[in-house]
Amino acid sequence: MKPVLEVRDLDKSFVGVHACDHVSFKCYPGRVHVLQGENGAGKSTVLKMISGLYHPDSGQILVNGEPVKFEHPLDARRKGIAMVYQEMTIFPELTVAQNIYINRENEHFRKRTNLIDEVEMINSAVTLAARYGISIDPYARAGDLPIAQQQIIEILKALASEPDILILDEPTATLTTTEVSKLYEIVQELLRKNKAILFISHRMGEVFQFGDDITIMKDGQMAGSYEIKDLKENDIIRLMVGRELQNIFPPKQDATGEEIFRVENLSDGKILNSISLTLHKGEVLGISALDGQGQTQLLETIAGVRKHTRGKIILKGKEIRYNSVRGAHALGIDYVPEDRKGKGLCLTLSVGENIAMGSLPRRSRFGFINLRSENQVISKYVRAMNIKTPSAAQLVGNLSGGNQQKVSIGKNLADEPVLLLLNEPTRGIDVEAKQEIYKLIRELADQGVGVIVYTSDMMEVIGISDRVLTMYEGRLTGEYTGDMINEVSIMQGAMDLNHQAVKGEQ
Repeated sequence: MKPVLEVRDLDKSFVGVHACDHVSFKCYPGRVHVLQGENGAGKSTVLKMISGLYHPDSGQILVNGEPVKFEHPLDARRKGIAMVYQEMTIFPELTVAQNIYINRENEHFRKRTNLIDEVEMINSAVTLAARYGISIDPYARAGDLPIAQQQIIEILKALASEPDILILDEPTATLTTTEVSKLYEIVQELLRKNKAILFISHRMGEVFQFGDDITIMKDGQMAGSYEIKDLKENDIIRLMVGRELQNIFPPKQDATGEEIFRVENLSDGKILNSISLTLHKGEVLGISALDGQGQTQLLETIAGVRKHTRGKIILKGKEIRYNSVRGAHALGIDYVPEDRKGKGLCLTLSVGENIAMGSLPRRSRFGFINLRSENQVISKYVRAMNIKTPSAAQLVGNLSGGNQQKVSIGKNLADEPVLLLLNEPTRGIDVEAKQEIYKLIRELADQGVGVIVYTSDMMEVIGISDRVLTMYEGRLTGEYTGDMINEVSIMQGAMDLNHQAVKGEQ
């Protein structure tokens, strides 16, 4: 059998990140090829090159044996490739039918008036959905639909081009069990038509349910390609996380002190489901989860970014109540978001202004700022964070990613937090900057600051955490200390394999 799609030595780098390092594999008609790996392994980068969204630095893409070069996703579509992206591409103000046929409106032009025939488009959308057993309201405003239904619209949009190769990047992350079953039926129908499917899912059960072949990636490189029938769950996990830790982390605490923070049965009515956790003095509490399992929502809820519908938050033995970020700040809770450019910093302001803004109320009186005190704070945290900048007047947008991250953390430290929440604190920064942040996290914990960290990097969560909690679909699935803080245990918790195994035995 000849491959319908082949990638040879695909290579792609971004600034400071070698995202895809000479990756090669083949996809065959009538089969599902799974790309598997940890967060940041390079899977989505590979798919975006195949779909024409990214251009490879080197290597080849072959469709039906012929080398192709895509300047745009429309070029890939013309070659029979369609992709459902991990990030939603829905236009919320347009109708369901308009979203399905976006960039394909010319197929529904009225020849005489050169206007779009809305009736024909709507009928086509309904017919397409019915072909795959899906019921839609073509007139509905897409932005008003639940996320799961928006994901179904994304899938129909890809199917509208009748592709020979369908790429599904985490298509089930927002789907219910019923909708996942519907997607499986769609995939089976496409396979009967001899189409090829490229599939990413962090849910191990779906890997075995959907997949025929698998390519496993680790740190942008291939760990191997196999037929899925020849592998077991633990084989895949070992290939995904099989790497030795380096001595880049400071020593952990042998013992911790009294409880300083506690959450009881925290729920938000949407994603978080009865979360209970504790944090002790001197302890770094790590959270590990695959993408989209509620970890960011948990940190944002504690930080006052989101509201909770049920549960208690207890700081230093007292239940606290607040419903805003400002309220959380006033109680000593500070949050470093994962998106430093979009949420953590003002890129058009200086390093000093960014550091100072988080603790401004401490130096303000009757509407006036104590500039002498402010300059002292700025100098203190530029030194403490080892921020490499010509001066505090430098625009923070002109700094490297690592130094931007140091400013984002320093801004929160200037507020002298009781509890510091860190979401992906080392994303997109170099090893030297990472080491400095790891050292800082440990020093803060030793000084009595409560520290909770979420990171998608397995090596990182193992290296910095005294205790690790895993999350899956908005609930806690495991707690690990000591020797149990290892790749296999954490991955099993993050995929809820222990719970699934218990259910299977019942």
